[in-house]
Amino acid sequence: MPVMEEKKLKDEKLREKAAEISIVEGSAASVMDGFGSKYITPYALALGATNTHIGLLSALPQLLGTISQLFGSRAIEKHSRKKILLWFVTIQAILWLPLIAVGIAYFFFGLSAVISSVLVIVLYTILSVAGSFVGPAWSSWMKDIVIKNADSYFGRRSKVCGIVGLLSTGIAGLVLYFLTPFNVFAGFAIILFVAFLGRSFSAYMFTKKYEPKLQHSEGYYFSFWQFLRKMSSNNFGRFAIFWALVSFSTAVASPFFVVYELKNLGLNYFAFTMILVAPIITTLLTIQFWGRLIERYGNVAIFKFSGYLIWVIPALWVLTIFMASLHTSFVVIYLILVESFSGIVWAGFNLATWTFMFHAITRERLALISAYTGILNSLGAFIGATLGGALSSFSGVALGISGIVWIFILSALLRFLSVTLFVHRIKEVREVVPAKNLNRIFLSEFIGLFWLRRAT
Repeated sequence: MPVMEEKKLKDEKLREKAAEISIVEGSAASVMDGFGSKYITPYALALGATNTHIGLLSALPQLLGTISQLFGSRAIEKHSRKKILLWFVTIQAILWLPLIAVGIAYFFFGLSAVISSVLVIVLYTILSVAGSFVGPAWSSWMKDIVIKNADSYFGRRSKVCGIVGLLSTGIAGLVLYFLTPFNVFAGFAIILFVAFLGRSFSAYMFTKKYEPKLQHSEGYYFSFWQFLRKMSSNNFGRFAIFWALVSFSTAVASPFFVVYELKNLGLNYFAFTMILVAPIITTLLTIQFWGRLIERYGNVAIFKFSGYLIWVIPALWVLTIFMASLHTSFVVIYLILVESFSGIVWAGFNLATWTFMFHAITRERLALISAYTGILNSLGAFIGATLGGALSSFSGVALGISGIVWIFILSALLRFLSVTLFVHRIKEVREVVPAKNLNRIFLSEFIGLFWLRRAT
């Protein structure tokens, strides 16, 4: 075998192994997410956080995290992607420990709720910034590793990581449910420490992962300002605007579903966890289904279809105001169904938007443009969450509806407008089968998905 062919074959095997290692690494990161990130809002509420604090806890990490991606996208010019990920993911893991220390200070040494809440916001923001900083390096690295069948691979990776995340979220919820009557802090301390262990193992797995050499050609770089100036005149720019608007309209309500469940509805941690895991389950059941539809009909058709459904989710949450006289178990079952629907819809939207970016951008510019797009998304989410926090803090009632429910209504309206006004301006970047009646296609494919599951 010629030397060049042997080298190429070895390189392909290393890439394949790295792709499999990435699934293991992502699963470990899902442990952190399931035990830690999913419960950071309940933890903040247990420390006395207000709705304004919760809005900042949701918005600041996203905003500052994606601004850090600007620096992360330039860092890969001077440092290896492996080194960047190893250092910053390790920092992210370690920061779970001082978050536990804040709880110790609050529950055992009388630290005030305001100071505790601010410390949680600051520490979790730094933790998120460390994770976001490595985003461009990770995207660029994966672009070099996953050369073929990207849609199928990321669908499989998402499914495996999702299963691990589901189990982690469920176990964490059970820990809180059983320990809360005795010592609520003990429950949170345990799950946050497991989050630390999960991210630590994730960092270790990066040391085992092959990194192809990255080469930048001249002229690949352009500034964020240049990106903004040309947004409205090119296809990807219009996509970035659309995605940022969806992020804004979603964030008006999404951080406050947890507040509404735990404070307004008074649900316990078991009921909360059941609602929390419902969309994870339906995402797992449908992610590969969405992947097949995306490969056949394209990204635009799918995020257009799913985008027209995401406005329904907060509207369905609004209907809980008519259930005040019903038993709590009925409300919980209803919200499980709502969030199950949410998992299906968001699985399609998120996979379609991510793979659209993956296909639309060259390998050299993926890290840079993903950082710019992330900044717009996070800016939208920051404004949305801040607006939602301010509006939900009003204690008054208008037309018989409280402030926190009004933000669900506002979010539904804004989501609908975001999709209606912008999605039709985006064009597909690949050769795909035209989807003339996606509603009928989706229904037949979706029924077929579960019919085949039963048959087998």
